[in-house]
Amino acid sequence: MKILTIAFTSVLTFATVGCMFFSRQPTVPASCPNGIPQSTLESLSRGVANTSTSDIFGRLLPAILRERVPGTQGNFIVRQFIKNEMSSLGWTVEEDIFSDHTPYGAVTFSNVIATFDPSKAKRIVIACHYDSKYMPGATPFVAATDSAVPCAIMLDSARRINQMAMDAQTNHLSDFSFQFIFFDGEEAFWRWSSYDSLYGSRHLAQIWSNTPDTNDPTAQNRLQNIDLFVLLDLIGTSDTKFANHFSNTAADFNTLVNIERCLGESGYLTSVYRQSIFQPYGRTSQVQDDHIPFLQRGVPVVHLISTPFPTVWHTPQDDLQHLDVNTVDDFGRIFRVYLASFLIGV
Repeated sequence: MKILTIAFTSVLTFATVGCMFFSRQPTVPASCPNGIPQSTLESLSRGVANTSTSDIFGRLLPAILRERVPGTQGNFIVRQFIKNEMSSLGWTVEEDIFSDHTPYGAVTFSNVIATFDPSKAKRIVIACHYDSKYMPGATPFVAATDSAVPCAIMLDSARRINQMAMDAQTNHLSDFSFQFIFFDGEEAFWRWSSYDSLYGSRHLAQIWSNTPDTNDPTAQNRLQNIDLFVLLDLIGTSDTKFANHFSNTAADFNTLVNIERCLGESGYLTSVYRQSIFQPYGRTSQVQDDHIPFLQRGVPVVHLISTPFPTVWHTPQDDLQHLDVNTVDDFGRIFRVYLASFLIGV
């Protein structure tokens, strides 16, 4: 469960997002990130070797779509799959294993942390949770949007990062490293509270707040060098849409708004007629999720959670059959270009 409250926000303006945007080029729409050529936009929009969508739905999601309650065999199987995928790409994979008290007794949890280059102090963190909510019943609860799809998109994106990083002329990974975190224990076992929820993120944020950064002796702890924390959740149904949550990361959210516009104008999205996935104005929803323990410690956050929540949320219908392939595909395309903007340094 996530706790949702509604707050008003001002209109986000496209034209005030700093030097990241947008000098017009003859063949690239003005909304596109400056520095990314048309050929790269086309490549990223078609995925990895033109198989991104089939890979997500044909290989990644089938391995993740099972009950993944912390402490169960299904949770272990999915965790091993995530670790193997990231290790096969050459990323450094760590596990943060710990035990915590739940309404059903002590449970062992394990966060998975994969880092592209662990020698770098500065990090861009991309995160989701891989556990599923404990919902006993005749129908297995596989939690497709919550959060199997975000896990699959992250795994797919990691492969793309590897491909782009091979081009030393166009990437800025000498300045920072991507770090992907797959949290365990986001869901409440019984009823959402400060104690029965966010087990993995609470533990990791607390540990890192008290751990020196061996790559930067001047840093107070391992949290200080997280330049940005991007959390993905509740993604995959046809009604998926995002609003901005935080003024201090509005430029990053505007980047995503403009990338969606860019790809639509370039003809690289599956649909240009539906409502935009990234909403640039209106109400914004403050949602309790895995970003909270990091936000409370001063880490800048972009929270990509669909609001209002999908109608299938916490029901047996949150399954493969209720996902919208085009929405997942388009989000993946937008998100890959967003990650590329860090690599190219726009």
